[in-house]
Amino acid sequence: YRPGPLAYIPTYVDVKHGRKEIKYLTDELRKKLEEKGYSNEEIEEEGRKLIEDLGPILDITYGIAVYQEQLMFLVQYMAGFSLGEADLLRRGVGKKKKDVIEALKKEFIEKGEKFRNYKPETTDYIYTEMIMPAANYSFNKSHAACYAFIAYQTAYLKAHYRTEFLTSLMVSDEESMERVILEVAECESKGISVLPPSVNESLKHFTYIDDKNIRFGLKALKGIGDGPIDKIIEARKNLGRKFENLEEFIDLCGKEVINKKSLEALIWSGAMDDLGIRKQMVDSIDKMVRYSRRNEKQKETNQLGLFDGLEEFEEKLELVETKEYSYEEKLLKEKEILGIFVSGHPLDGLKTYCAKRSRNTKKMKMDFEKLLEIDKKENPEKYLPESSSQENSENPAKKEFKEEIVQTVGYITDYRKVVTKTGKPMGFLKCEGFDFDFEVVIFPKDIEKYAEKLDSNLVVIVTGGLDINFEYKRKSIRAKELKITSISMIREQARDLGIFDGSRRFINNELNAIKDEDESIGEEKIKNNSEKYSVLPENFDEKLEKEISENKGIEIQEFIVNIPPIAKKEDLFDFKDFLQKQEIGEIKIILDLRGQKKDTNISVKNLENLKNWIGEKWG
Repeated sequence: YRPGPLAYIPTYVDVKHGRKEIKYLTDELRKKLEEKGYSNEEIEEEGRKLIEDLGPILDITYGIAVYQEQLMFLVQYMAGFSLGEADLLRRGVGKKKKDVIEALKKEFIEKGEKFRNYKPETTDYIYTEMIMPAANYSFNKSHAACYAFIAYQTAYLKAHYRTEFLTSLMVSDEESMERVILEVAECESKGISVLPPSVNESLKHFTYIDDKNIRFGLKALKGIGDGPIDKIIEARKNLGRKFENLEEFIDLCGKEVINKKSLEALIWSGAMDDLGIRKQMVDSIDKMVRYSRRNEKQKETNQLGLFDGLEEFEEKLELVETKEYSYEEKLLKEKEILGIFVSGHPLDGLKTYCAKRSRNTKKMKMDFEKLLEIDKKENPEKYLPESSSQENSENPAKKEFKEEIVQTVGYITDYRKVVTKTGKPMGFLKCEGFDFDFEVVIFPKDIEKYAEKLDSNLVVIVTGGLDINFEYKRKSIRAKELKITSISMIREQARDLGIFDGSRRFINNELNAIKDEDESIGEEKIKNNSEKYSVLPENFDEKLEKEISENKGIEIQEFIVNIPPIAKKEDLFDFKDFLQKQEIGEIKIILDLRGQKKDTNISVKNLENLKNWIGEKWG
C-alpha cells in the first residue's frame, strides 16, 4: 500500500461491512460550526448540502476521496469550479504540487460561499481533511485500476503459487544481486530453499523445482557464457535424464563446456556436486580437458584405436586423489562465483556460540519502529515540540540512542578505511551477525592497531558502544575491543566446546522478544585459539567510557545527492559503478531518493568529478 491512504483503510472496511455509516457532517466539523455560533438549523442545513453534493461522488468509495476524478467533481459540485479550474486541481494533485493545491484552497472557500452558500468553516474543513490528504496518494481511475489489477494478480500468485512467483521475481531481478539477496531471504522466511546451481536441474535462469525448492540458474555464474549454458541444457534434454557421472557429462557437453574457465565456474559454484568432490574436480581440470579433447578427436576422425572396444583397455578418467576443501573455502569460492552464499553461511551451526559470546544485544534485534518507541520513553526531552536547547530542537530522527555497551559476533562482509576532516584514518566494517546485521566503527586511535588484521571474510567479536541512527536506519557499534579470527577457527572452537549446533542463519528484524544471553564461554580457550588473529586492547574496563567520549566529536563530511524523478534504474547502476571507481576519501555520499535518505557506504576524496557526472547525466 501507498502510505497516504493507509489511515483510511479501517474506515473504508468498516463502512463497507456496515459497522459504520458514511458521515459527511462529521462530529469534528459539527463542533467547529457550533464553536462559531451557528444554530442547529444552520448546521443541519450544511449537512444536507454535503450529502446532496458529496453523496453522488463519494458514496461509491464509502465516503472517502480515492480518485482524482472525485476531487474534480467535488470542487465543481460544492464551489462551481469550471472544468478548466477543476483540471488545474487535478494537475496539481497528479504532479504533487502542494503550492498549486494550497493556492486553490482560498478560491474554493470563496466560491463555495457564493455558489452553494456554504459556511467558510465547512469548505475549509472539506478541503483540508479531504482534498489535501488525497493529493498525497490519489491516482486517476484508469491508473488506479491498472495498479489495483497488478497488485491483485501479484497478491494472488504469492498466496497460491508462492514458489513459482518468487522464482519469477528473482528471474526479473537477476541482474541486481542486491535484489536477489533480499528475495532469497524472503524465500527462506517462507520455508522455501534456494539451492545452489546444478548441471542436473538448473535451467538458464532461476528454476522452479517444487513447492519447497528453487534452483539458481546457470546464468548466475560469473565466468560462463550463454553458449556453454545452452549446451549443458541441450545435452541433458537429449539424454532424457540427469547426468549419472563425470565422464558422461564430459562426453555429452564437449569442448564448448569442457574448458578451464567454464569448469572452474561450474565446480566452484557447486553446480557439479552431483558428479564428484569439488577439490578433486578442480585439481583434475587439466585431465578433464585432455579427456574431452581425446573423445572429440575420436568422434571427428571416426577411428578406432587398436584396443578400443575392449573394456579392459578402455581409457578411464581418473581424478587426482586429494582431501576436500574446508567449509570456509567452499563458501568463499561459492560467493565469488555467485555473489551470494547459497549452500550455507559462515555462521551456520554457530547460533549457540554467537549467543554465548554476546551481551546486551536485544535492541540490535529490534526493528526501528520499536526502537523509536523505546527511545521516546527513555529520552522524552528529544521529542518536545519546542525547546530552548539547540540540541532538542533538531530533527529527532537524527538523534541517536544513549550509548549502551554491547558485545556480539559478526562475519565481515566489507571493510573500508576513510579519512576524517582532521586527516585521521577511520575504519568501517559491515558485518552479518547470526540474527541481525550491523556496522562497526573503528576510530583513529585504534585503527592502526587493527589495520593489518582486518579484511573481509573474517569473523569479529566486537565490544563497544551501541549507536542507533534513525535517519539512515543504521545500527553501529563504536568499537573498543576487537577479536578477529577465521571462519574455520570459530567453527573449530564451537566444536571443541560442544556448542556447534545444526542452526542456520536467518535474519528477522522483528525478533523483539528474544532473551539476551549473558553466559560466557571459554575465554581463555578463545584467546589461545585465536592468538594468530586477535589484537586485545589493554585496560578495557578502565578506559572505555573515556574513549567513547573522545571519539564522539569526530565527524565525517557528507554530500547528499538528490536523485531526480527522471532517473532510471540503469542510471542508478551507472552511478554506483562511477562511485566505486573514485578515489576513496573523507566525504561520505548519501542518496536522497524521493525524500528517503540512503547511505551508499562509499566515501570519495573530492566532489568535482561527481558534480560533473551528475550535471552530464541529469542536468
